[in-house]
Amino acid sequence: MDKFLTQRFCDRCGGDLESGRIMSMFNTDCICMACKEAEKHDKDYRKAVEADIAEIRKGNYNYEGIRGVETMDKKHITDKIIEQIIIIRDSGVCNMLDAAGVQRAAYDRGLHELVLFIHDHKKEYSSFILTGQR
Repeated sequence: MDKFLTQRFCDRCGGDLESGRIMSMFNTDCICMACKEAEKHDKDYRKAVEADIAEIRKGNYNYEGIRGVETMDKKHITDKIIEQIIIIRDSGVCNMLDAAGVQRAAYDRGLHELVLFIHDHKKEYSSFILTGQR
C-alpha cells in the first residue's frame, strides 16, 4: 500500500495524521491539515499551485512540486525569522533544538514564516540555534 495512505505522522511537523492528510503543494511531503494551512501563507504558494495545475494539464500526475525539483539557494535567516525565533524562545514552551516542537509552537502563534523556514532549512536553523551565526 502507498506510504502516503499508511504513514501516521506529518512529514513536516511530526504531528498525528489521524484528523486528515494532504500532499504538500511544494514537494511530495504528506502533511497534516495544520501544516497545509501554514503552507498557504508562503510567498511562493500561488506559484506552486499554478505549476501543479500546469503539470496536471500536461498529464504529469507525479509532479514533485517546485521545491521537489528545483535546487534551492541557501536561504539566509532573515531578521523576521530571527524575531520569530526569539518569540518562541522567550515563551519557553519547548527546547529550541526540538525543531518539530518549535514548528508547532510557531504555528500556534501564527508565525508561519518560521514554520516553513525550519521545514526547508533545518541545518541552517539548527546551526543558528547552536552558534547564533546566520
